[in-house]
Amino acid sequence: MFIYFFQIRYLSLIIFTFLISTGLFSAQNPESKAAGNENISVTPQAPARKTEPIPIRRIVLDPGHGGKNSKPLLRHAAKYDWVTNRYLLPYREGASYGKMTEREEMLSLAKKIDWYLQLTHSEKGFRRFEAVLRKYSNQKKFKRIIFKTMLTRTTNYNELYPENYKGDFNALYRHTDFWDAKTKKRVKGRMSKINDFQPELVLSLHLTPGEKSGGMAAVIAPDYRVHDWGRQYVLNPGKRKNIYKEWKASKWNRWMIFTDDRSRFKNFVTDCWVYFTGYWSKPNGMTVDLSKNRGYRWNSLTWAYSDEPGWSIRAKAHKAGLYTRDLKKYKPENRFFDRERGKPEQWRRSGGAEGYGGDNYYAAKELMRFTQYGLRMNAWRQKKTIKVGPIRRPYMSTWEIPIFTNAISAYLEIAFINSAIDRRNLQRHKREMAEAISVGIYSLYAGLELIKNKSPYIPRGNKLDFEKYRKYSRGNYFELAKAR
Repeated sequence: MFIYFFQIRYLSLIIFTFLISTGLFSAQNPESKAAGNENISVTPQAPARKTEPIPIRRIVLDPGHGGKNSKPLLRHAAKYDWVTNRYLLPYREGASYGKMTEREEMLSLAKKIDWYLQLTHSEKGFRRFEAVLRKYSNQKKFKRIIFKTMLTRTTNYNELYPENYKGDFNALYRHTDFWDAKTKKRVKGRMSKINDFQPELVLSLHLTPGEKSGGMAAVIAPDYRVHDWGRQYVLNPGKRKNIYKEWKASKWNRWMIFTDDRSRFKNFVTDCWVYFTGYWSKPNGMTVDLSKNRGYRWNSLTWAYSDEPGWSIRAKAHKAGLYTRDLKKYKPENRFFDRERGKPEQWRRSGGAEGYGGDNYYAAKELMRFTQYGLRMNAWRQKKTIKVGPIRRPYMSTWEIPIFTNAISAYLEIAFINSAIDRRNLQRHKREMAEAISVGIYSLYAGLELIKNKSPYIPRGNKLDFEKYRKYSRGNYFELAKAR
């Protein structure tokens, strides 16, 4: 009897298992479709939750200078000219005051910023980065971002070479490409390497002599339209008064003065000559100064906007067109100037949240506001007082980094080296400056709701619209500059 009962139980178990496996019986819902009750719904199993990938954003940290102004120019200089095959200018060492040098201070600051940004690479590290963000913001959640960084240099020349070194001090530190006489090859400069990295943001860090009361300022360049005012001024004698009035009424009327033998406006016109022809004009702004050659700068990089191979041979003829030295006969027609007239360059360099200077100026101004805010915030937390110089007007010219990269350019003169206030802040509060700048970089991507304080400079906390560049009609604009 026991065996018979066991067999019945065993057979029933087999049948029950078969019915479940074929879907003819549901343990969750006994009113199965097999019973003809099709109006009763069966709760579907929830699909596996997809986790969104963490965005990776490329940031270049560019500490200014690094090399040495040393003779002879044939070996140690900067701005190699591919038409004359020689260097055009001495290498600029950067500012100094006593034993303090721009190259050392800015490398130190850049490395500290890099340390903060690299916290975002891991879950544990991002939690530490969140703790920093909470010093500036009370918002509950912070969007996870991974910042992939590149430093344009990690050393100074004096860390690598003795004073009696006979080789090239500046091979690692030049902005533009140059010719290596030993290897017989073209060597990429820092800007070509930046474009190879395809960054979305380039943060350039510099010191400059300035007001003794201290401060900081952005370095910006206008878009094509403003540069073309200078060209039209030369081309159209009857419109010169109107062009001058338009420039005078614009935000670009505080142009950088490089030479005292001409007015501020004529300094602007001279820079427009450089932008187009590669040469300075004479003080009158109407004729070329052949003694001041700055080269065809878009061809001094290895990037997507250089002219076709063989351009330097054509350029030697200096015929009317792209390579003439006479601005009256100049025709800005090539890939570079097509790019210059494009929408993304207007976004980067024109209009924008600050009213001019585009996204470049907003990024630079916002990072300066974060620096000011952070220095004061950290001092107040420690119940201390701190002096910080003001944010001053930007330096305007045809600067290379704001022009010759597709990334947003935040170019900062972060302090005035001849100011005792600024030198003290660099020596005592560099970590706090790096922290504040790192938080500002995060805010440019994600935005931040800031804790209010009494700082005279409060960051806006608004994120930049990087997406419009990524969705540009010709492709991701940040990736288009790399040479193909």
